[in-house]
Amino acid sequence: GEKPIEGIVRECEEEICLDPEYTRSNIRSCGINSFQLTVTDRLEPGCQHQVQYLYEIELRQDVVPQIGDGEVGQLNLLSLEELQKAMRNGEVKLTCNMTYIAFLIRHGYINAENELDLVEICSRLHRR
Repeated sequence: GEKPIEGIVRECEEEICLDPEYTRSNIRSCGINSFQLTVTDRLEPGCQHQVQYLYEIELRQDVVPQIGDGEVGQLNLLSLEELQKAMRNGEVKLTCNMTYIAFLIRHGYINAENELDLVEICSRLHRR
């Protein structure tokens, strides 16, 4: 029953120990992904519709995320190349992969000049 912004502020505090006021002051909404998975949360065959509300926050150098409630196993700062390699190697879970793809498109790292399937990729990030 909470608004998406309230959920992300709460999760940033719980998961990576960000101060809620810092998060509210620096976060920005940047769209949604809406997609359908062919497996359930228990990885059984099925149909699961998902919506991800997407937000971005740029952290000041003096703001260092820390693991909070234990849901996050580790935090890593990756270069763009390291992230793309991890995505290609299947080291990133599917729903996170989709979030990163949306980010890469939004910031022009994936575009019509370097990805022939851009329209197909975008359509799969935004299902009815």
